[in-house]
Amino acid sequence: MDDYRSGTRRRSGRRFSGPRESALRIVTTYAVVATAWIFLTDIVSRAVTIDPNRLTEVAVAKGVLFVAVTSSLLFVQIRNDFARLQEAAQRLRESEERYASVAEQGGVVTMETDAEGLFTFVSPVSRHVVGYRPEELVGTLHYYDLFPGEGRADLVAALRQGLQERGELKDYVDVARDKDGRSVWISASVQPIRDADGHLLGYRGSLMDVTQRIEDKELRDQALRATLEVLDGVVEARDPYTVGHEKRVSDLAIAIAGEMGRPPAEIESVRLAGLIHDVGKLTVPSELLTKPGVLSPAELTLVRSHAQASYDLVSKAQMPRAVTEIVHQHHERCDGSGYPRGLHHDEILPGAKVLMVADAVEAMASHRPYRASLGIDEALAQIEQGSGTLYDTEVVDACLRLFRDRGFALLED
Repeated sequence: MDDYRSGTRRRSGRRFSGPRESALRIVTTYAVVATAWIFLTDIVSRAVTIDPNRLTEVAVAKGVLFVAVTSSLLFVQIRNDFARLQEAAQRLRESEERYASVAEQGGVVTMETDAEGLFTFVSPVSRHVVGYRPEELVGTLHYYDLFPGEGRADLVAALRQGLQERGELKDYVDVARDKDGRSVWISASVQPIRDADGHLLGYRGSLMDVTQRIEDKELRDQALRATLEVLDGVVEARDPYTVGHEKRVSDLAIAIAGEMGRPPAEIESVRLAGLIHDVGKLTVPSELLTKPGVLSPAELTLVRSHAQASYDLVSKAQMPRAVTEIVHQHHERCDGSGYPRGLHHDEILPGAKVLMVADAVEAMASHRPYRASLGIDEALAQIEQGSGTLYDTEVVDACLRLFRDRGFALLED
């Protein structure tokens, strides 16, 4: 709200004086007028006055005129200052009303707390977001009391970490409880309030209701999962030798990415890409997918076209770009010997480097119509041999640790 107000002042192009500047201006005006009056009236009185008996009358007249002139000047000065203050107050009220209107329409509770987190101010929209009227929160509840169970400790820890790292807590999302005990998804943003010496006085921030946004995302995710399951089922129906392949590849890719400490967003992209990376096989004749013998060069080219076809299909489905690119690159190799584009190490996404290893391990460890399973030990030996050439070294190392040190195993259907 402070930023909004200051922004309004900047846009107006006017500067509103504070009490100190106003008082200084009045005192200065009085001093200048008084000094000028004394000198000028003395000069004039000496010039026009001859009779000493009339000096008293002149002095009285000077005093009366001085009071009249200075009073008039002071009246004008105070009136102008008062008008400016009224204008500033009106602009401030309009600013607050606009801010309150925007906040209420967006389901945003503005709030302030003391240093212990006890509410000291809460905007009226709180009754729509968490069911409490401001007077039920102020002086009664702490901001973290709205978050039940472990969520309370998580919020306090997130605030502490946010203040240490960034000086604020920004867009922290978790489930709160409203007055009636219903779950409400809240996005919290909090900044510290400090005095001139840097001592913590309290916190100022906002609580935004994002329940609808979260529910919409969950519905989209459910629809996406259902779509992926249908596509996976169709691919497996045309190539029964790869039943469960995409699910196993996805699980292994998630485990490898987690072992490497990759960010959650990247792990999610790898998971989704793993579930649909072979959807392009829908465009390949099923007799080629299940052919027991060696493929001719033309047949091999047709089978390999599934990587590009997969990319084209998932792009039309408006999947996230990271997912579509990982799908596109899952048959590339770090030395440039892969397909469909012959990309080299630095041109390949980290998520695609993970998926290519997971895909290769699962394929070699599983039975195919043109060969028997090589077994997991041989599959791991093969990727270890290709580490640094075909495959990314860090990804291979993480995969080997999973199987050899962590006891990871590919699940059978």
